[in-house]
Amino acid sequence: MNRAVIAVVISLGVLPGLHCHAADILFMHGGGNPEYDDQLVGFIELLGHTVTRYDTSAADFLEQLEMAVTHDLVYVTESLGSTTTHDTLETFIKEVPVPQIWAEAYAWDEAAMTADMQFTDFGNTQRVADGEEPPEFRDGQDSIFIQNEGHPMAAGLTGSVQVYEELYSLNWGLVETMGSGVDVIASVDEAGEYATLFTYDKGAALEDGEPAPEKRIGIWLAQEGNGIIDFDNIHGNGLGLLVAAINYGLGLTEGLGDFNGDGVWDTTDIDLLGKEIIAGTNSSDFDITGDSAVNQDDLNQWLSDAATENGFGVPYLGGDANLDGTVDAQDLNSLALNWQQNVDPWSQGDFNTDGFVDASDLNALALNWQSSIPSAAAAVPEPNSLAILCLCVITIVLGRRRSDSG
Repeated sequence: MNRAVIAVVISLGVLPGLHCHAADILFMHGGGNPEYDDQLVGFIELLGHTVTRYDTSAADFLEQLEMAVTHDLVYVTESLGSTTTHDTLETFIKEVPVPQIWAEAYAWDEAAMTADMQFTDFGNTQRVADGEEPPEFRDGQDSIFIQNEGHPMAAGLTGSVQVYEELYSLNWGLVETMGSGVDVIASVDEAGEYATLFTYDKGAALEDGEPAPEKRIGIWLAQEGNGIIDFDNIHGNGLGLLVAAINYGLGLTEGLGDFNGDGVWDTTDIDLLGKEIIAGTNSSDFDITGDSAVNQDDLNQWLSDAATENGFGVPYLGGDANLDGTVDAQDLNSLALNWQQNVDPWSQGDFNTDGFVDASDLNALALNWQSSIPSAAAAVPEPNSLAILCLCVITIVLGRRRSDSG
């Protein structure tokens, strides 16, 4: 693998939304292009994943099932034959509830990702014969058009994006005849009629109307254009999109921040992050910034990502203990109730995640007192006053102590 590819991998490790965490990936292939497959597997392994190769030439469908269910993601590369991925009942494709990425366009119909008419419902550029549609795809292409720039699989890219160094072939599916649940991220054509990067998320309606058991991702990496695909011909943008697709399939780009996996970014999650910061074990599960360290930088990134996820225009403010978008008496009360105590971070007033509620946390709250972030409930601004807040804290704490001694 050349140095340029390694440099891209290193750079991807710090790009927002492209967090790479170890997973077990089943790599299904044939014997058509071993050099490309070797390089592709090496690239995926550079991301930190464990790759198990499986040659489908023997077409042992029961074994495919058994292999697939023990992995986190299945990658179907372009070197295999489309009919080697299922038995007559299409069992492997239909029933395995494991995320899958399909680079073999001629198996997309087998996976119910497209309708079944070759060169009409699906195909790849540079393989269109005279008189066949779409005629504009007879030539090679080096770029695709992003249609859903906000999607994690777009990797932050917009507009026309170069994916090959030199002209080559792109997979495509006719959107008009695809399933109603398809989410098109990028297309071969600017108008968006021919999808080349897309997903059916879990439960989305496939082409046959059935719900996808798990993510089914179609990717543009094609086969048999003018010659077989060359891994070194993939542009850096293309590698970034590949990483984004893998991460999306694994659920990593849906939001590294919903740590308890309940679909909500809230105080439970930020408290879990705070505990990890205090513990200092640098678990990759909490490494939002991708720098192999879990610290205040990850906390700040979480405050930004979570605010976006929850509909706010700017990051949550220091002192917003309940994460409602406004720093007010409710937050002050949380801090006061835990004054000078060792606590769970953030929601109990520990805003600097040192495990103790003290003057530094009070100061963070004071700096943003009665401030609201866009889209939060309106608040009447009042002067920030550390002295006033200190008096409030003392009053609340003393009142609590009298009650306790009571």
